[in-house]
Amino acid sequence: MYGEGPLGAGHKSGSNRDDAPTADVAFKTPGPPDMVEVHSIHQRERGSLQNRSRFVFPIFFDRAELNQILSVYSRRVIAGEWCDYAFNEGRHEATFAIYRKRSRVPVFRVIKRRSGKARFAVIDAGGQVLRMGGELPTVLGVLTRKRGLRLV
Repeated sequence: MYGEGPLGAGHKSGSNRDDAPTADVAFKTPGPPDMVEVHSIHQRERGSLQNRSRFVFPIFFDRAELNQILSVYSRRVIAGEWCDYAFNEGRHEATFAIYRKRSRVPVFRVIKRRSGKARFAVIDAGGQVLRMGGELPTVLGVLTRKRGLRLV
């Protein structure tokens, strides 16, 4: 039942019905850098209702959303306007931050929230919301427009 499994000693393995395959999540614990504590998601689900409500998976962009964002990002990198990006995931929102050259503050942030009508938003460096909406392509439209000087 317990033995040397793919995640180390003490990992549950076997084919009994009680030992149904579990999805294991690794969390770093204080101590030596090579020590990782493994928690089974199914063990958390078997607990009381109170324990289940406390454990919330962080929100992040799915593959299709990330492809859309990176498509817009890559076009602006090729144009020489943007240089770097960063991800941030949290319990309530995920952020894709876009940086210009030699900048410590993101020029734009694309935010995805867990729920609501305005799941996606684009925010500029000053904190102003440029566009909010339920569909990512419409929100990203703000970043694809040409912003040039016009002769008046």
